[in-house]
Amino acid sequence: MNHVAYSSKNTDGTKAVRHYWRCTVALDHKFTTECDAQGYREEMIEMTFMNMLHEMKEHPQLIYETKHAIQEVGLSEAEQEQMKELKQKVKDYYYVLYKEVEAKRGNDDFDVNSFEIKQITDKIIAIENELEGYNERLEKVKQMQEDLDWLVNELEGLKKYQLRRREATFRDDIFSRLIRRGEVHEDGRIVYDLCLGFP
Repeated sequence: MNHVAYSSKNTDGTKAVRHYWRCTVALDHKFTTECDAQGYREEMIEMTFMNMLHEMKEHPQLIYETKHAIQEVGLSEAEQEQMKELKQKVKDYYYVLYKEVEAKRGNDDFDVNSFEIKQITDKIIAIENELEGYNERLEKVKQMQEDLDWLVNELEGLKKYQLRRREATFRDDIFSRLIRRGEVHEDGRIVYDLCLGFP
């Protein structure tokens, strides 16, 4: 959908600009397919979004689902223990590598690419790659939790009476951070894909 602005005059003679979102096909009529969809007032889209936020506050199903997703991404107790063991292993291998290099450093045929040194460094790289996978998951959990905490805090600040009086200010900051995309259906429903630190 594309943004379209229409100008008109108010009864007092002042200029009024109304903002709409319309289907690209309906606007152009040069496509092989046709669409007669009417435009959507931007204020209506903003109001439905604010309604959605209030629904999320009243019925926090998304919050529960996100908490569950965070637990799924996080490390189990067994994986946390495995991570500790891997960290210790990599320390041990670095010590073995240091001793190997020190023992052979003075030799005339000393080679940093020797079979023994390569074996040790290969083991270190393999363990560090495994640790990186765990660390990526921990970083993901941290980001997801930060996003969830931010959303819960923002929802707490929304006041229901403002919505009833149509005084709810559109929260562009929440919209731009929370919405990945929106899909408008034939019956007028707008279905949003939300993003809380994970796809």
